[in-house]
Amino acid sequence: GVNSEIADDTASIVLESANFEMLNVRHTARTQRLRTEASARFERGLDPNLAWTAARRAVALITELIPGATVTAVADVYPEPRMPRTLSMPRSEIPRLLGVDYSDDVVLDALSRLDFQPEIRRENGTDVIVVKVPTWRGDVTIKADLVEEVARIVGYGSLPERLPVGQTPPIERDPLRRLERDVQDLLAASGLSQIITYPMLNEADLRNLDPSAEEVPVRLGFQARPELPPVAALNPLRTDWELMRLTLLPAWLKNVAENLKFSPAVAVFETGRVYLPRGVDELPDERRTLCCGLAGERHRVGLYAEPRPVDYFDVKGIVDTLLPRLGAEEIAYHPIAHPSLHPGRAAEVSVRGRPVGILGEVHPAVCEQFGIPEGQRVALAEVDLSTLFEVGLAMVEARPVPRFQPVEQDFAVVVDESTPAAAVAASIRAGAGFLASDIRLFDVYRGAAIGEGKKSLAYRVTLSAPDRTPAEHEVERVRGRIEAQLKRQVSGTLRA
Repeated sequence: GVNSEIADDTASIVLESANFEMLNVRHTARTQRLRTEASARFERGLDPNLAWTAARRAVALITELIPGATVTAVADVYPEPRMPRTLSMPRSEIPRLLGVDYSDDVVLDALSRLDFQPEIRRENGTDVIVVKVPTWRGDVTIKADLVEEVARIVGYGSLPERLPVGQTPPIERDPLRRLERDVQDLLAASGLSQIITYPMLNEADLRNLDPSAEEVPVRLGFQARPELPPVAALNPLRTDWELMRLTLLPAWLKNVAENLKFSPAVAVFETGRVYLPRGVDELPDERRTLCCGLAGERHRVGLYAEPRPVDYFDVKGIVDTLLPRLGAEEIAYHPIAHPSLHPGRAAEVSVRGRPVGILGEVHPAVCEQFGIPEGQRVALAEVDLSTLFEVGLAMVEARPVPRFQPVEQDFAVVVDESTPAAAVAASIRAGAGFLASDIRLFDVYRGAAIGEGKKSLAYRVTLSAPDRTPAEHEVERVRGRIEAQLKRQVSGTLRA
């Protein structure tokens, strides 16, 4: 600036007083990472009319110090002049918001000291305070701002101290959120660790769920993929996260792959939302979903037990434990064919006849796509918690311990190989009636002793009554009814 500074022979001076648009200054300062005193001032928003006031003040100082100086030219570039705004409010707003009223003289004096030019008018039978807000008071925009200015000038000490009165509104808890919390508590108590992943993915993650498909697979997790494309994220956190997830499986499998690098056994779960598209201009259907499962070795049971790889029945045991604890009734499993799951080791779980999820062992080709080491078995389940809630869950009740000794009876049932174990258990329960407090499968036998294409399912049935121990003749009648139901419903016979 040497060539433009004031020197002894300077005869003419150009004064510039400018104001800059706050959003542009803020954006430029952040983009260039250049924070200056000027940017800190202008990005907060200054009154542009102050530029003319500052220029006049500078000229006044120069002419005072140099009486012979004169102004030869003035130029003003002001494309959008800012004018004082008119703001009005009912006079009753002051006592309504502050709980105390002031006289008109006090109110007009407080606002006049702030250059608001106040006046009280009578409009439609109501007193209205009308003010002109100076351009430098950009923070005064609504009626409550005027009331605050009155209280500030008069003094906050003039406000009375009163305890609030009224009835506290009742707390309404989200039942679906409570269901999700209960799921988390039960799975954590079962030995699984919770994970939290990002809700975004890309098409490559979806294609990896079915490596044999040329396009994005039709079936993604539990939900069938709609005809509409996935919901695209307008502000992705990364360049490769352009879609909102339709299933929890990709992120869950990636997490398992990372954990298997450091641990031979992995047991994790995640609860989160999936985003199913509904229409071009509609918000997606956000469904609360659970994904849980195991990978690698099964946890050892006992000090000298040998580890074994996880399988379908491990994850089924988790679902069998979880759903009844939540109050689900009429739980059934049906074999399905799913592109992400191993053939013959996949099932769909339903509650009261409505599908709520899938479970099974992950297909080896899918494991390879997500970086899971070869030979590692992975078993998972994905349950739509929103659908489970819509089906209806019974209230879990605490029951007293029976005072009378129960009776346990074992039944070895021979059925066709294709007969589901759940159908056999339902037949036993139908025959036992209200006396059956527990039915548990404890053994499966196949061999020459029962013939080709047959299997023997051994169940332990606990019979109990609240007021007595079941007598021998009652137990015999129950056995007879169970045998009749097995023969009629599943064509089963009891082994000797």
